[in-house]
Amino acid sequence: MNKIDDQRLRRIWHPAIIILIVLVTLAGCRGKTRPISYYTLSPIQSTVSDASQQPENDVSIGVGPISFPEYINKPRIAIRDSSTKILYSEFHRWAGFLEKTFLRVVAEDLSVILDTDLIGIYPWNGSFEPRYQVKLDVKQFDGQLNGQVTLNVVWQVVDNSESGPPIVRRSVITEPAGGQGPDDYTAMVSAQSRTLEQLSREIAGVISKE
Repeated sequence: MNKIDDQRLRRIWHPAIIILIVLVTLAGCRGKTRPISYYTLSPIQSTVSDASQQPENDVSIGVGPISFPEYINKPRIAIRDSSTKILYSEFHRWAGFLEKTFLRVVAEDLSVILDTDLIGIYPWNGSFEPRYQVKLDVKQFDGQLNGQVTLNVVWQVVDNSESGPPIVRRSVITEPAGGQGPDDYTAMVSAQSRTLEQLSREIAGVISKE
């Protein structure tokens, strides 16, 4: 290669041109990045036809505290690949802290089932003194896409108006995830919401008998 050709090649591959090519390439890669979808658990819907109707029950309930496994209390949704293997989705995440959402949904479910608005979520302020307190220790809350989801939780109901021991129960609840495809996270999260409804009904049954 002669001197003239060498100078011409250097002009072609000027550093500014190289930087421009790199930036264009990166922009193209970002443009093809898969968008992230966010999900949340949902409470059951009230069956009261008149929204202005006052709840009939004046029982007060405090929900919490709760202990949650660290492996599922993460932004990315946990998928159980086997009995010992957990995978995390990069593009399907919780829209908030799962631990807090869990408490909120249980509280809303209990409010509907027991027909009361006197519900507090831990930690509540000093002016709220619930008669019943529901404490939860979640052992498992995950599932398989197009398989089933599992909620394994030890819970107790404390009657603050009495000095007796709390009522302690363990609930192991499963729900089919269903789904219309291999990545139907909407169906799986809906199934997880249904496990919370079943849990809330079990808790409400204990409180109603007190």
